Amino acid sequence: MRSVENETMERNHNNGMHLADTFIQINYDTLSSKGIAQGSNSGNVNYTIAHTNPSQVRQTEEQIKVEFEELHQFLKEEEATRIAALREEEEEKSQRMKAKISEMNKLLTSVLEQINKIKDDMNNEDSLFLHVSPVPKKFRSTEERAKYTVPDPEVGPGVLIDVSKHLGNLRYTVWEKMKDICPY
Repeated sequence: MRSVENETMERNHNNGMHLADTFIQINYDTLSSKGIAQGSNSGNVNYTIAHTNPSQVRQTEEQIKVEFEELHQFLKEEEATRIAALREEEEEKSQRMKAKISEMNKLLTSVLEQINKIKDDMNNEDSLFLHVSPVPKKFRSTEERAKYTVPDPEVGPGVLIDVSKHLGNLRYTVWEKMKDICPY
């Protein structure tokens, strides 16, 4: 019986070895074919890396330059717009100041004319009557003219440039506008 058992065990052992050999052979063949395929593919990969990578780098670099040029152009236009608004405000304020100066010059001319009239009236021989009561009508008008005071020039808040309008939140405002040109 032992011999039958031994034979059976030996057969099973040989069958198991044969199965293991077959399994190993199949795996070996699969790996070999993959290795051969990889070898031929590695040539393709090397070619792709050698030729595509520099091309991709150039294309990407050009795109980066284009994007930055668009941003630079946007910022230049925004700067020009803001400087134009500042110059416009400067011109408005300058015109207002010129009008005020013209008004003040007219007022000064009027006061100088009144001073000259008063001097003329005082140099007139009738000026002796100024010290005698009652004062004649002519000298009452001279006295009224002498009491005239020139108003101080008005310098309101609208004279100075509104710096906060031009610089306040400048970066934030430009950033908000920049979001419109950025696709992401």
